[in-house]
Amino acid sequence: MGKRGRASRVRPRRASIAVAWRNDERGATLIIVAVTLVAIFAMLTLTVDVGGLLYKRRELVNGADAAALAAAQSCAGIGADAFSTPEDAADHYAMANVNGLTSWQGGIIGPPGGCVAPTKDQPSG
Repeated sequence: MGKRGRASRVRPRRASIAVAWRNDERGATLIIVAVTLVAIFAMLTLTVDVGGLLYKRRELVNGADAAALAAAQSCAGIGADAFSTPEDAADHYAMANVNGLTSWQGGIIGPPGGCVAPTKDQPSG
């Protein structure tokens, strides 16, 4: 018993608002989810960009292969196409196999005479 014969009550101590806010973990999940979503969207964007680059690269390689084959066939006299030079055949097939490639963007730069026939006596390298 305390003073004057009454039972004394012990009041529980209340933590200050700042201490309670620091110990409260209810918002932690929201922050982790937000950071994770940003990382996932960054990876998704990178994946789409790299996929587009690889697709365009494959398209350019296909165009270069078609141009090389057309020029080789023209030099060998196999192609039935009516192109005056192997460069014209290569340009035509390159433009046909690459989206957005036009004639004003340049063309195949080859030797001045057109076809070059390899010989046994030619040094390698």
